[in-house]
Amino acid sequence: MFTKMLLVFFAFAVITQPTFASVWQTTRNWDAHVETDFAAWIRSNWKEDVFISPQSSYQGIATDCAQATYAMRIIFLYEHGLPLKFRNHSTGSGYISNDMTNWDKIADPNLRLRELLKYTFSNVSTRTLGLDTYPVAVTPEGINSGAIYVDPGNHSVQIIDLTPQGVPIIQFSTVPQSVRFLTRMIAFPEM
Repeated sequence: MFTKMLLVFFAFAVITQPTFASVWQTTRNWDAHVETDFAAWIRSNWKEDVFISPQSSYQGIATDCAQATYAMRIIFLYEHGLPLKFRNHSTGSGYISNDMTNWDKIADPNLRLRELLKYTFSNVSTRTLGLDTYPVAVTPEGINSGAIYVDPGNHSVQIIDLTPQGVPIIQFSTVPQSVRFLTRMIAFPEM
């Protein structure tokens, strides 16, 4: 009798212990091959209707220009099991990362991602992009799919691809934050 009660109590204790779930598990690390994969993913998957299409897992996410830029990288990291870590600008210390357990009670990983995106969006702007990225040389090798152009405090655009003549195909959201088609055009960013 004592053994059965002990087992029942143990099972109850295991079931009721809080679980801590990261937003997603890191299964890979970033390297030069992943950078190539990122550029290919941008060209194939980062479409104007990513936040509008009923076929998109990200339908209904509201963005402005900086938020769409952050979302581009975060969604790629999520889909590929890569680590996310950048400054938490609202607190002045700490980081926003895929290891955060703020949403561990949400079982659906896609919903945890959406909560992470909402949290991130409330903490970022075009001013923070320069703190969370690094500059690249303005050369044909430096400007490729996945690069971003930022005018701090004003606007940001994502470079989706280059035409054969080397003109960027850019994509962006705008203010105010809203669920919208992202604007795509062939042009050098005018800021």
